[in-house]
Amino acid sequence: MGNLGIAECGKGNSEVYRRSSTASFMRQLRNAVKEKVQTPEQQAGHNRGEFQGSREPYREALRPRYCPSSILQHCVLPPRHLADTMLKYFWMQGHALYPFLSKATFLTAYEYLWRGKRVLSDQIMTDCILNVIFAIMTADMYFKRAMQLLQIEILGSGSLQLIQPHLVMGMYLQSTDTPHRCWVMIGIAIRVAQGLGLHLRETTGRMQRQTDRELARRIWHGCILMDRILSMTLGQPLMIGRAISESVPLPACIDEAYLSSDPGREGVQPSNIPSNMEFFRLTLKLYNILEDILSTFYPSGVSDQLTYKKDNCTSEEIHCLDLNAILRIDKLLSEWMASIPPHLVSRPPAINPEIDEGFLRQANVLKLRYLHLQILLFRPLQRSGGSELEMPLQLAIALPFANKCVLAAQEIVEITHSHQRNNGSFEPLPAWWYKVFYVYSAATALIAARIYRPLHCTISDISIKSSWLRCFEVLKSHTEVSKSARCCVAALQFLDKNIVVAPDQTAHAPRQQSNTAPPGNTQQVSLGTAFITQQDVANFYPRLSSLNSVIISTTRT
Repeated sequence: MGNLGIAECGKGNSEVYRRSSTASFMRQLRNAVKEKVQTPEQQAGHNRGEFQGSREPYREALRPRYCPSSILQHCVLPPRHLADTMLKYFWMQGHALYPFLSKATFLTAYEYLWRGKRVLSDQIMTDCILNVIFAIMTADMYFKRAMQLLQIEILGSGSLQLIQPHLVMGMYLQSTDTPHRCWVMIGIAIRVAQGLGLHLRETTGRMQRQTDRELARRIWHGCILMDRILSMTLGQPLMIGRAISESVPLPACIDEAYLSSDPGREGVQPSNIPSNMEFFRLTLKLYNILEDILSTFYPSGVSDQLTYKKDNCTSEEIHCLDLNAILRIDKLLSEWMASIPPHLVSRPPAINPEIDEGFLRQANVLKLRYLHLQILLFRPLQRSGGSELEMPLQLAIALPFANKCVLAAQEIVEITHSHQRNNGSFEPLPAWWYKVFYVYSAATALIAARIYRPLHCTISDISIKSSWLRCFEVLKSHTEVSKSARCCVAALQFLDKNIVVAPDQTAHAPRQQSNTAPPGNTQQVSLGTAFITQQDVANFYPRLSSLNSVIISTTRT
């Protein structure tokens, strides 16, 4: 509010003030005056589309800047061989799925750090991103260093290099017990990106260098991707709406090595080499459908009381489900699935063992994301009860969709279980926290299937039980490294005992008192070396917010 109308738009603040602002109105007046006094040469430059009144965010960041001596303690590197190994695994595991960085530019800056040369980029942000990468690969110590470096720049002028560490930090924070910090980090990244105008088509359209334009688009669409992931996992409202997300073209299907850095020259991807960027584009398209699912069936931003009533809907309220919307979105998912190129089609491990493991991992991640969206779409239809003969027509129509939900859950378990490698080698699967998330989501759908009797006519109890046991195998393999996995195992064991097994027992035995422990009970559930009390299980959902997209009501009869 301190700059209402006299801001020199174009000198550091033009990216902040948009059409509704007083400063924007003053800029329009100033431009109108300039048009009256411009020389023919100046007018010709304007007609060529030169960027007037706003700076090019990436070029701004290339002005050399260096760390003050007071923060050099946060720029200490680990031994070279260890740093090289961690960076190598980041390119394989992280960057291949989330291409938020310019690999060539970053590696050049990385080499300069070791040689003691001046870095042709913002050195503070280079050190910050490097520490986050080390944190993803090893320990929290590096993340604390990165936070110290980021605090120096967070209130400064925006640049692409200020957005990048926030996005990479978001990747790291997804694996922690503090997902709200991830939500904040991505929110800051989005605001900085919007301040730079990355949400406007003309901002990247005016960039003359293809490398800069494509990086800016990858970063902006990375903000959109992370926004939708967090909305799905945390149940928070989206910050970027559909109209804004569709205004900027998707990144080109061209690997960074083939992009041109010469102004006005466009590089192309060789026709015989599949692009790694195809995965990112397909993910962005798929998560456009996710936005449709979230806004239609999981609207956020309403009061907890209304959400509670909706999540615990009765069979009568299922009549209000929009089956036309389900059919429409299911068609979109089918069309998306049909558009996947051959090198990104998921395959069982035994088929074509010579396939590139990088592409195999991308293929499996795409398939898991697609199957998880099917669960989100069809899961509400598992809530109805009654026998098939007693079901109203609408519920009978919904039965095939509920069946597809269970089949999607089983396929998630099969892909994860069959490709998992417990020997520490590279496995063609997403990061462990996503494995836990997907498998746990699949397990909740399987619990509902075990209770939802009409499904047993098409899917055998043996098949569901087999998938259920494999869920436990995958989750238990992560209990040593993940508190979330331990909580998931404990919660599923509790639900299996008290919701699935108990009804089956009472169907053949006299009615007995419920074996659910009272709130003060400290009876323990054994998880091998880990022990979690029943009270811990009772507090599971509010505590494990990184997995709270799971809806308990899917387990109700």
